[in-house]
Amino acid sequence: MTQRLFIFGSMLLFQAAAGSFASAAQPQPVNEPAIAVVKPWVEDFAAFASASGAKQWIVGRADAPCLSEAESFEAASRDACAQLLARMRQRLARSNDARNEEWLQRRLAQELAVGSIVTDRSVSRIRRPYGEIWSEAILVDASSNRLAKIERDYSTWLNQRQQAKRSAAVSIAGLSLVILGIYAGLNAVTKGYFRGRLRTGAAVMMIFGLLVAISSIRALG
Repeated sequence: MTQRLFIFGSMLLFQAAAGSFASAAQPQPVNEPAIAVVKPWVEDFAAFASASGAKQWIVGRADAPCLSEAESFEAASRDACAQLLARMRQRLARSNDARNEEWLQRRLAQELAVGSIVTDRSVSRIRRPYGEIWSEAILVDASSNRLAKIERDYSTWLNQRQQAKRSAAVSIAGLSLVILGIYAGLNAVTKGYFRGRLRTGAAVMMIFGLLVAISSIRALG
């Protein structure tokens, strides 16, 4: 009788221990993280802009899903750059010129890349069986005081281009006068015996100089 009670008690202890082990082996439920607070400028940009007073904002967004954070930032920056350029055209001289617009695009892209005018970023990532999908929005301060330095540098660069063009035009005129002077001097020394050859040489030199000057002007835009 005592032996049966001992065996029965051992079996109960064994079952209890096995149940405890099974409970411990099961993964414990993980608390879901709290819902992330949506940034005001992403959730309701109109209300955010209205509450910002005199500040002016632009939101650049990645227009398509991206495969990396860097790619999504580049896409959002391109969108912001296009919006900034459209806004700056209205108050910058000759900004519709192709070379001038190229300078502005390059400068704005640099400012966005270093983050000097980027105030905030909103990045999201979704894991899929085939990989990660990224999307991003960036908040850009487009206030006049933040863009003033870019506009000053643009004006300086534009003035330098115009001055370089004027210098090239003066060089063309000066070169032409020098060639004509050489021709006249040689023609006088040779008493007109080589007038045809001298004229041909002068014409070739003037055409060559003109082509060089025109290439220089085109390179300046």
